[in-house]
Amino acid sequence: MSIANIERFYQKALRNPEIVRELQLATDANSFASMAVALGEKHGCRFRAEEIGEWIRMKFAELEEECAESAS
Repeated sequence: MSIANIERFYQKALRNPEIVRELQLATDANSFASMAVALGEKHGCRFRAEEIGEWIRMKFAELEEECAESAS
């Protein structure tokens, strides 16, 4: 279980529209997290729901950094 597995799952989801369709069925953040954990495990990427928030914060920080670099 790790942030690295969430990233692996994210990369798989980018290439697999069926994963995206399933995640779009989530009705709130909790159901999204539960679905992501279940789908992640189904696709060989084990992680906990609690780690998803940490991964999102990391991705957001990366995007902020990229935007700051491109603005310079």
